[in-house]
Amino acid sequence: MLLAVLTSLGMPLWQAIILGAGLAAGLALPIWLRRQFRRRAQGPGDTSVPRARGEAGAQTPFPVVVFVVQLSYVHYTQGNDVPLKLHVLWANEGEAIRLGRPQWIAEKISYQGQRSGQGLAYRFRVTLGPGQGETESEEVTAACGQKGELWLGLESAAEVEQVKLWKFWHQLGVLVLPVVVRGVRTEIRLRL
Repeated sequence: MLLAVLTSLGMPLWQAIILGAGLAAGLALPIWLRRQFRRRAQGPGDTSVPRARGEAGAQTPFPVVVFVVQLSYVHYTQGNDVPLKLHVLWANEGEAIRLGRPQWIAEKISYQGQRSGQGLAYRFRVTLGPGQGETESEEVTAACGQKGELWLGLESAAEVEQVKLWKFWHQLGVLVLPVVVRGVRTEIRLRL
């Protein structure tokens, strides 16, 4: 059927065959991988083929972190304790995660207080729910679908327009976020 449609649209037969084979392989690969996980979860003696644990509503055999950066920007507020802030708006689209104290690996700009040996000025801000307001904290647990913001203080000695240009080209530095999902520790690295 696919070959007939593609050749009727003017595609040469040999290209239609290659495209059809590629599509078939692309559709078959996820099914094959799912079967491999089922076999591994069943053990060597079990020959029945139950539904995969992820399909049955239980947890997948491995932790899944889907951390989406929706927007990041630099903001300067004169007279503030932390005048130059990098804001990262994010969403957790995977399993529930615990975000801990971030690290900043400077490229073009250091964090505020880095030269004097002070700690990183940062906060996580999350919305508690409709009509419940926001909260700021040093660590946060984010459920699936939850959105939030992370801000961190940058060294304000640099010119703000130059910092925004570095941000545009992802040259500020690397933000390292420690993550715990289902008791497994890992990290997310974001070049900003």
